[in-house]
Amino acid sequence: MEKSAKLDEPKVPPRHPDEYRSRLRGIIARIDSELPDTPSLQAAWRELGNALSLGPEPETRSCPTCTAIVMRDATRCGHCWTSLTKAAPDGA
Repeated sequence: MEKSAKLDEPKVPPRHPDEYRSRLRGIIARIDSELPDTPSLQAAWRELGNALSLGPEPETRSCPTCTAIVMRDATRCGHCWTSLTKAAPDGA
């Protein structure tokens, strides 16, 4: 019986901590830009967007060791467990 992956092979780092929600934000933005100027349709679309409660895109950064995407304020990488230094303030 053949194994699909060896134990010593590195795993692919996640592209984003919440990739599904990020994709939904992109889909909503595209539809929003192409939505016809119909007040009732726009109101229903806003209501759907609010019901999904996606919020703003989270701030992220790459782990310097394994390049996995981690939350900006993370103190440890969730993929390789490297201790992370505090992120620089915005605009620095």
